[in-house]
Amino acid sequence: MLDETNRRLARVVASYPIHLIVASVVVAALLSVSLLNCTVERDIKKSFSPVNSRADREERVRNEFLNISKAQERISLVFKAKDGGSMLRPSVIDEMYRIDGILNRYVMAEDDNKRRICDPLCDTNIPLDEFLWYWRQTKFQSNAIYGNNKMKIHLPFASINGSEMFIGLSMFGVDIVGSEIVKVTGLVRWYFTHVDTPEKKETIRRLCSSLYDLSLSHNASSLVDFAIVADEIANDEMIKGALQATKMMLMGVVLLVFFVFSVVWRKSNGWSVVWIAIVTIASPFLAVTMSFGVLTWLSFPVYSIMCITPFLLLGIGVDDSFILLQSWHHHRHVSDKKERLVTVFVEVGPSITITSVTNVIAFGVGYFTPTPQMSSFCLCTSIACFGDYLFTFTLVAPLIYTRTNDSKQSPVVFDIISYKPPNWCVAYSAFLCSWRGRVSTFLVLIGFYVFSSYGVLTMKSTFEPSKALPAESPLALSIGDLDYLFENYCPLEVIVGRAPNISDPNEYEQFYQMVSELEALPESYGREQTILWLKTYEKFDRDLFDIYHSVGFVSNSSYTPSYDNLYAFMDLFEYGAILHVKHDSFGNRYLSGFRMHLIARNMNEWSTRALYVDACRSIVDRYPQFNATVYDGESPILDLILIVKTDLLGSIIVTVFCMGVVCVFFLPSKLGIIIVVATIASICYTLVGSLSLWGADLDPVTMADVLMSTGFSVDYTAHIAYTFFRSCGDNQERIAHSLHKMCGPMIQAGISTVLCMLPVMFVSTYAIVTFAKTVFLVVGLGLLHGIYFLPCALASAPRHYYDTKGTNLRSSKNNGRPLLTEHSSREKL
Repeated sequence: MLDETNRRLARVVASYPIHLIVASVVVAALLSVSLLNCTVERDIKKSFSPVNSRADREERVRNEFLNISKAQERISLVFKAKDGGSMLRPSVIDEMYRIDGILNRYVMAEDDNKRRICDPLCDTNIPLDEFLWYWRQTKFQSNAIYGNNKMKIHLPFASINGSEMFIGLSMFGVDIVGSEIVKVTGLVRWYFTHVDTPEKKETIRRLCSSLYDLSLSHNASSLVDFAIVADEIANDEMIKGALQATKMMLMGVVLLVFFVFSVVWRKSNGWSVVWIAIVTIASPFLAVTMSFGVLTWLSFPVYSIMCITPFLLLGIGVDDSFILLQSWHHHRHVSDKKERLVTVFVEVGPSITITSVTNVIAFGVGYFTPTPQMSSFCLCTSIACFGDYLFTFTLVAPLIYTRTNDSKQSPVVFDIISYKPPNWCVAYSAFLCSWRGRVSTFLVLIGFYVFSSYGVLTMKSTFEPSKALPAESPLALSIGDLDYLFENYCPLEVIVGRAPNISDPNEYEQFYQMVSELEALPESYGREQTILWLKTYEKFDRDLFDIYHSVGFVSNSSYTPSYDNLYAFMDLFEYGAILHVKHDSFGNRYLSGFRMHLIARNMNEWSTRALYVDACRSIVDRYPQFNATVYDGESPILDLILIVKTDLLGSIIVTVFCMGVVCVFFLPSKLGIIIVVATIASICYTLVGSLSLWGADLDPVTMADVLMSTGFSVDYTAHIAYTFFRSCGDNQERIAHSLHKMCGPMIQAGISTVLCMLPVMFVSTYAIVTFAKTVFLVVGLGLLHGIYFLPCALASAPRHYYDTKGTNLRSSKNNGRPLLTEHSSREKL
């Protein structure tokens, strides 16, 4: 049935070659028209944030609490003294405020609705401002540092006039001698902007970009240097990294073009070399263009990582063209061009179909990865692989058919003896079938699995958005300063949706039991460092009770906490963004919820941070009466770290299973299918271990790369296996024949893929370099498995297990006689 389908397809192509070429170009052009309306997603955080995840729900809860429509964007200004000295010098502080004013004036300005862009978190920098003001007063006016007891330092807090203010994220490199701060290496100003319109977003982007350019010039001040860390800057740097990768991959395209011409030249002559080489390269590009058009038509945005897709498909797409050209060249003795095309399609059509379908499925499974960026990349590549598969038969094959000039072809003398594979194939297949070959294969596999297992076991599960940035980006260096802050003092926000009734002893005790469990986690500092307004309020409430009791206003001698004095407390202390007050149906105010912050340590390692957030979630989930929500601005990324292991394992299992199902339709032997599937699984396992040893982490980028490699691995197994089962003779003869026919195209395909990706290794962006590493490893491991391990495994099984008869050496035109080949392998078409 499969052979008959390929015969009919070949006759259609031979009958209407020009029509198919024109139709292919027209369809690709029509589907690509929508690219005129494509949108590029610049938001790096959104690119890696799963939709409808728990982190997404937590963000909605916080937005509702703060009465904002979307999450605020964070901007940080990091200041250091140019001479490497302390920032605690009046002239240096003045310069810091001068530069900070560029951003501060815009953020603090009110719009027509009397609302500031930083609302409701405009007071974030007040603790640092208060600290610096009191430091100046005590240092240069009182001449007694902290002697007036108005300010006391116990990091990460400063006690100013009895109020505890958190300054742990506002300074780093702090040296304290006794109770005196003698040096502060850097100061940090934090801004949170509510950008809810495209106009505001563009204004913030331009402002941040100008500040970023000013910071890179290092001439903003003679006393201080500063750096800006902002979401918009990260977005711009991500795009720059993508453009850098694109430029490098263009060099790979040049190398690939020369390679394709060299391959085609060996099998063609005259102008056909140019035409065939052009269409071999044009087919993948048309498929990619069509794929981007389809995604745009389906309203998918274009992400930066998708700049790899055209070059990736170019590297792997020429594989099918090489195989088609190799078979066309191999059967040039068939005088009738239509029958020659039929023979080619019957011989290589199923093999091309296996690899193309498995690539489509592998990338299709990758579409279900949680990150939008990697998901869209996989979907785009899956559609492109399918398009390239179609163009192989509707564009490449018709052009090869029409551009071959048989009238100029020299007579070819055939000899049955010359059909035998070359001596190296015979010797190598004899080695693979011998006990020495089997033992060596077993030992090499054991060595591979030992090293791979070590890599898998030591692979670190982590991720951070800076992996999407070029390593030499100044922004990446500034992020390192902020990581230093998070290593020492990292606040984790907990939103209590239903405030406890503190007058109820049972509810009061349950609430503090929840808080105590959160503070008991190893990463938490404990009660002393927890930012909880209730501690201050209870002291205020108790003091008022004592005053009232002393003057006889209350008769009860025992204190019971209550919210009776809450509004007096709110009038004296600024807790607008901390407390959530609502009105009941009678117009009375009541406290509905509040925010609190745990202070944790060692949060610069994102995997530790992810586990800490997850542990806090588990604790608050045990106290549903308070409707508490844990919020971390990087929760979408942290969630990915938590699930990437199980998602990767599950995706590999599903993908390998799908590969096995595809092989069922093309490979007639059950044992052969098992061997092929086991080989694919072996490639995936050794790939993961090798990536770990090469410096890759277990993250969404690696997960998508491994899924991609699952489809690639079939390219290096299906061709050998399919040709093996289509051949005649004993196992050794089958192996020799399979290697003779497929080893060349497989190596050519591997070289073309490596050439296309080789310049990418000089790109410093982790996500892109890891992708290139994956391509190199899967090519190397795929060729090793396909040319060494798989043939040995196929040859090791007794022949009666392969319940099929070879058919590839027979055709309807020669009545069962072996196909004859020429004496000279250098003859042209």
